[in-house]
Amino acid sequence: MRERVRSLIAFLGVPLIGLTFVSVAMMFLANEDPFVRDAICRIGFCFYSDSALGWNKLFYDFSAGCVVTVVFYWQSWLGLSAQGLATDKWIV
Repeated sequence: MRERVRSLIAFLGVPLIGLTFVSVAMMFLANEDPFVRDAICRIGFCFYSDSALGWNKLFYDFSAGCVVTVVFYWQSWLGLSAQGLATDKWIV
């Protein structure tokens, strides 16, 4: 299992993994429910905009698309399919 994780990191590279983490963070920040924005605002860094509703929806959609793209990229690299996930060959 460790060899698969190491080869995955080597294949995807640090930029793609970093992009995934940034996208997940953007999904939390751009969520309609401002729980993460409120928590960050309590620290002292507040996000305010007159057109925040539109920007939040745009950033949320882009970040969700990025995460889905990386998941499908990872799935295709490992050669998984709906039938492949149902078999026991991936059980370690």
